[in-house]
Amino acid sequence: MLVRVGEDLVAIDADGTVLVEGLPAGRQDRRRRVRGDRVSVSAPPHRGPYRLEAPDRTLLAISA
Repeated sequence: MLVRVGEDLVAIDADGTVLVEGLPAGRQDRRRRVRGDRVSVSAPPHRGPYRLEAPDRTLLAISA
């Protein structure tokens, strides 16, 4: 689950997933491994969209 808190995103029960920032498919994106059951990361809305993916790239959640 992704929850926006101001300029941050909090990934809950997401240990082992990947937080992806930016546009997919040919455009530059940034991928970060989520380690821990509750992780807060800086995620300014203008850099989104943000998505949480399983290791096999299955989409789990999305946020602006």
